[in-house]
Amino acid sequence: ASEPPAPLLQSAILSNSGSSATITFDSDTNKAITIIGNSASWNCNVVFSFNGAAMCFCSFHSANTVFISFPPASKINITTILLMPNDKISVKPSTIKAICRSRSITVCASYSFAPISTVSTLAPINPTIPIVRLSMPPVISNCDNLIVDISSSTGSAGRPFQIVKLIVSASNEIDVSVLQMNISK
Repeated sequence: ASEPPAPLLQSAILSNSGSSATITFDSDTNKAITIIGNSASWNCNVVFSFNGAAMCFCSFHSANTVFISFPPASKINITTILLMPNDKISVKPSTIKAICRSRSITVCASYSFAPISTVSTLAPINPTIPIVRLSMPPVISNCDNLIVDISSSTGSAGRPFQIVKLIVSASNEIDVSVLQMNISK
């Protein structure tokens, strides 16, 4: 039997929540067994190159599909760079081969490694819409600072919110310009 063609990256897509992604190869792989052994999960930067790979964990869900788990939001900060839509993902050299169906270890070992291949990450199909939850004291005195807590908000794609903008308005003739000016600081 002749050697099957080496697998190539076919696609990468972010999950709807943005807290994970899925990589697909065009054919079945050896699940990088020569690099990661039989590990169920491994640090993604062992096999792949992408923004944040060193902080992410990967696992094969099938012979041609890899699941990327991003770190929890509590482990990252606003300066952390993680995989985003249109970012490139590449398979590292000498990591992936075609699946070997031969019973001969020699035959399997002779298979060529996949060439470096790169795909652009696709945006989620149905991205989660953020839900903003504000928590603040019901009453404050003239000298107190107003503290607005948004930590219960969800839908930030597993990352800290990049832009937080508070706008103050009033339904009557109250001048809120001073309050608005101080919130923006």
